[in-house]
Amino acid sequence: MTQEEFMNLVLIKLSEMDKKIEVGFAQIDTRFAEMDKKIDVGFAELRGEIKALDTKFTLEIKNLDLKFSAELVKLDQKFSAGLESLDQKFSAGLENLDQKFSAGLENLDQKFTGEIKNLETKIESSNQSFMGEVKNLETKIDGFNARLGFQEFVSRSLLVGGLVAVSASAVKFAFFPNTPLA
Repeated sequence: MTQEEFMNLVLIKLSEMDKKIEVGFAQIDTRFAEMDKKIDVGFAELRGEIKALDTKFTLEIKNLDLKFSAELVKLDQKFSAGLESLDQKFSAGLENLDQKFSAGLENLDQKFTGEIKNLETKIESSNQSFMGEVKNLETKIDGFNARLGFQEFVSRSLLVGGLVAVSASAVKFAFFPNTPLA
């Protein structure tokens, strides 16, 4: 075999391999095309299921929204009624407390007024008693002043008498030293 024949043989074998490869690629392309179709069908089915689920969920959400809205309205009504009831009770309680507080203040005012009048009476009584005591003390002071004035007179008289006696003795001893005393 010559080199040319060998080359031809290689070319023939290469061309056969090339045909086999082309057939293999054609088969692979066919399989890929079939898989693409299956994938497209699967995506279409999936889209349909997703759309159905979306519709179902949308309806469920709307139903839940309606239920929650109705429940919220009921709760709001109950809450409003409860608030009105509490407001009325609170107002009544405040009025009751206000009345009790006012009555208590009036009672305290009456007690304090009575106590103040009682204290004023006691103060006037004490004042009159003190005035009597003051007059009594003034009388005693006047008596003490009279006694004191008398005692001062006696003390001065004794002092003057003592001074006169001492002066007379001094004069006698000074001017009449040897004269017997009586």
